[in-house]
Amino acid sequence: MTTTDNAGSGALQKPNIDREALLTKQLTESLSVHNPMEVLAKKVSVEQANLVIEKLAKTKEISPGTAARAVASLFRKGAANARAKDTMNVEVICPISGVATDITRYDVGMALFNVTSHKTLRKLAEALAPAIIKGSIAVLNSSPNVDLKGDLAGKINRKLLQEEKPPLTRKEEICCCTYAQWMADLNELAESERLKGLLELDLAGRKSGPSKFKKKVVNQPNQQNKGTEKKDAKKKVQEVTKTSEAAQAAVKRGRKAKADSKPAAKA
Repeated sequence: MTTTDNAGSGALQKPNIDREALLTKQLTESLSVHNPMEVLAKKVSVEQANLVIEKLAKTKEISPGTAARAVASLFRKGAANARAKDTMNVEVICPISGVATDITRYDVGMALFNVTSHKTLRKLAEALAPAIIKGSIAVLNSSPNVDLKGDLAGKINRKLLQEEKPPLTRKEEICCCTYAQWMADLNELAESERLKGLLELDLAGRKSGPSKFKKKVVNQPNQQNKGTEKKDAKKKVQEVTKTSEAAQAAVKRGRKAKADSKPAAKA
């Protein structure tokens, strides 16, 4: 009886094995063909980036130039970072329309969505990178006292200081943007031999997992808090114990008073 069951089981499993092999073969054949025009990555062309600027300018009633400078300022603050908050903003006053307004990361994302149907601000930043870098260098050349460095430049400068290395130059600070790493001439524009290497090291450091370590440290209470928590818990136990003892004493007194109030039994 057992032999029949095993044979029957084998007969049922064989078609399943053949079907899996057939499906695997079909999938392999499908995936053996590569068509770069079939599955498109989220990209933003320079033309689309310009449309985003124009859309933002129209929505906020400011000039395209003011809108472009606002977007560049947001990207310097880190708006291209996926973890950046949509409330990140810059305040602008348009010299042409006279309008004073806030431009938020959300505003830029919605303008991008209206043009491209996605809100990947990193791609917009990459499309605008050459214009942002070259435009900022032109401003630096005409107005040397203008500070156009972003948050990342400050971070890398602090690291260089700890390592007792020369800080970033003014042009290196301007070109110190992760969204500009793809530019082949970035070092040339920054007049630097080290900038792209510094950006690659920073990116590798952020990918390696110090964020997980920080999360663990944040979640761990310090020794002082632990001591305070133990003291509070001990005090609470003592208070509960005192309350319980007082309640038990009150019950005993009540029973005694009740017993004393009863008349003595007749002989």
